[in-house]
Amino acid sequence: MNLKPTELKRQTGRTTRMIEDAMRAVVQGWKDNVRVVIVMFDVNNVSTAQIAMKEYLKGTGMTGVEISHVSQRVMFMHMRHSHMEYVNWKDMSMEGPYKRWPLYVDHDAIHMKVGTKLLEAWLKYDLDEPGSAAYQMLMKNELDSSVADDVAEGVYTSNDLPMAENGEIRAKVHGDRDSY
Repeated sequence: MNLKPTELKRQTGRTTRMIEDAMRAVVQGWKDNVRVVIVMFDVNNVSTAQIAMKEYLKGTGMTGVEISHVSQRVMFMHMRHSHMEYVNWKDMSMEGPYKRWPLYVDHDAIHMKVGTKLLEAWLKYDLDEPGSAAYQMLMKNELDSSVADDVAEGVYTSNDLPMAENGEIRAKVHGDRDSY
């Protein structure tokens, strides 16, 4: 099965982790009146995210009244929401009356904004993406063994792999990466 990198990310808990992170920001910033904006793909995703938010807050031991208070400090938007004009996509921040509100954007909303092809190109050579070309090379042991060892140890991330002059990941040629 040859899945695209973007397809391998489905149902991995990214939305849940994003919502939990946003809720932590609200709770931790309670005294400072912290409010957050969460951008979802569409109205259905907003409804699902609101349910997930309440479930997360229940899990922290909050009462219904406390959950209600926290919920009032969260503004959910979808991609066709009238306030989307205040989202600065370049800086991933809010502008205008919401400029002090931290912005949390769901992966589906980002996917819609930038498009599938751009995301696939961005993920194509990530070592931690099982569908990527670099990951496949690593699994087939086509990358230099020292590079593979360093990746496993966290020395390299997918953004700083040793690259050949032509921009491709250096294939297995030498045992010592410093000899390139």
